[in-house]
Parts: sequence; structure tokens; C-alpha cells
Amino acid sequence: MVVSSPMGAPFRAGVATVVAALVTVLPATAVAAPSGAQGRAALLPVELEGDFNEGWRERLQRNLSDGMTQAGMEVIGPGIVAQRAGSTQCADPACFQSVAKAIEARFLVRSQIAVDQRNYEVRLEIIDGRDGTVVASSVEGCQLCGLAEVGDLVTAQAAGLRKKMDGLSLAPAVLAIASDPAGAEIWVDGERIGVAPLEFEVEAGSHEAVARKQGFVDQQVELEAVQGVRERVQFELLTTPAAGPLATGAGPCPTRAVPVAPFGWSALGLGTAGLAAGVTFLVIDDGPYQARCSGPDVDALGNCRQRYNTLPHGIALATAGGAFVVVGAALLIAARLRRGRRDDTVARRLQLGPGMLGGRF
Repeated sequence: MVVSSPMGAPFRAGVATVVAALVTVLPATAVAAPSGAQGRAALLPVELEGDFNEGWRERLQRNLSDGMTQAGMEVIGPGIVAQRAGSTQCADPACFQSVAKAIEARFLVRSQIAVDQRNYEVRLEIIDGRDGTVVASSVEGCQLCGLAEVGDLVTAQAAGLRKKMDGLSLAPAVLAIASDPAGAEIWVDGERIGVAPLEFEVEAGSHEAVARKQGFVDQQVELEAVQGVRERVQFELLTTPAAGPLATGAGPCPTRAVPVAPFGWSALGLGTAGLAAGVTFLVIDDGPYQARCSGPDVDALGNCRQRYNTLPHGIALATAGGAFVVVGAALLIAARLRRGRRDDTVARRLQLGPGMLGGRF
């Protein structure tokens, strides 16, 4: 779980463990599976395409009904459907809705079987009677088959519809979210849902829920919504802690100027010493080294062979010393200007008059 707050990363790290214990995903409650019309399926007459004997329609219709019955489904046969609904030759959603309402069934099963030289294709469709749309389908083929083999295929395929219909019959996943204190804004997957406590439907799968309330730490939790299950989440919100003077109403802390004069004098002293040393090294460069200027260390002209090689050191020291001198001087000038402004402020606050000293604050 991730915790967000205006206090930044240090605060989040400090309360993450506490907040984790305060977001509670309560035991889920299974929503009862629908019964009655919700779990009932009605068979529409089998639609045949190709060279079929008339007796095959009735047999394939029986295979379809047997497969669904063996799977434990409540089936309404095509004869009863035709008797209650009248015409079952539907081609649009409105017609399917009318049939489903007449026979009080949630689902209609339409079967289409086509043959081409003993090659069969069996298509089964589940139609939701509430809106007349196809919500699931299954297509199987059988090559060089006879009637018995096609019948077995239809039976097995019909039995496989049970799992699809059970999934469609289940109620949607539900999230029931509450917060303490109540009134937290609830966001799910980046979309504002409303104010806790509230209950709403979501798609099955992973979701991210966030609770936000003025004066409290944002809390976030990952959820796994399951179709047909009511998931309860309780957010225990933490109050945003006071943050120094700003939170207590004392106003911002007064800032104190850092004195720069000592740094200026130090830099000026170092710069002067470095500059003096650099100049000294430059002056003695290539001069005789008197400590070793006798005997073999003297050439035929009487010049000392050992000589100072201090030019690089002199240049470096002189450059560094000059830089320190410039920095030190700049700091001292800044300190002087700052002191001058302060003195001007004091002078404006103090007023001198004949025989009196006045103050203005």
C-alpha cells in the first residue's frame, strides 16, 4: 500500500507502517447466485443450413436439450417457447427481448448447424433476454461426420454452455467502502466515485482505491474484485500532524542573516599569504641554491649548478592567493553594505530633537 501526504517522503516513511494497519479489507461476502428466470435458458428452434433430412432437426434439437440438461441447467424446450411467445424467428434484439419476457427466461440459446459434403459447423449463441444481444458464443466443426457424430458434438458443446451462463448469471463485483471519519472522497483507478460511505459495482479484476479528506493523510489500497462478491473496505484516516510554526499559526520562523565579515577576513588573509608566497617563488625561480653551491656543484665559470625551479608553484600560489583576495574583498564589501542598511534602519527609527531622543517603532 502507498500512503500520500503533503509532508513529503520523510513523513510518509514514518507513518507507512501505521497506515497499513488502518486500511482494512473486511471479509468478502458472496452475492447469492440468481435463481428463477435469471438462471433459466430457453431453446430456440435449431436453424439448419445445407442438405439435411427433415428428421435431423428434431434429433439435433434433442441432442442440444440433453446436453444442457445433463449440465444441470433448467431448460425450456422450443415447443414451449413457440407456444408462449408465438413467433420465434427473430432477427433483431427487440424480438429476442420480447420472447425472453414472454417465457420468463434470462437467456435464449440459438443454434445454427451448417453442412457441406459431410463437413459440419455447429454454432451456439447465448442471447441475454434483457437487451437481446449475443453475450457468448461457441463454434465447433466436424469433418466427414455422420449424424451420430454431429449429435454427440452438439451434446458436448451444449453442456459446455453451463460455465458461460453461470458466469453471466452471477451478480457483478461490488465494493462497499467506508471511512473513519466519514466523508472521505473515494477515488478508484483515478476516477472520483463519491463520498464514503458508499457502495458501487466494478468490473472483476485489480483496482486501486484511494481515500482523501481535508486535514487527513491520503490512504491507498490495492483490491482484487471478484464477480459475485461484495468486498468491504474500511479506511481509518490519520490526522495530518502539525508542521512547526506554520501549523500552529505562529507564522514563519524569522530568518537570521549569516555574518559574512569573518569569512571575508579569513579569505583575505589566506589570499594575501598565498599571493606573498607565490610572488616569492616567482622571484627565486632559476636562482642559485646556496646550500649546495660548492665543489662539484659549481661549473667552470663559477656558477652554481643547483638552481631553484619554483615557477609552477609560484604561478599556482599567486593565482589562488589573488582569487582569495578578491573573494575576501567582496565578502567584506557585502558585509559593509549590509551593516550600512542596518544602520540606516536604526537611524530612521531613532529621532533626535532639541533636548530629547525619540524612537519610532
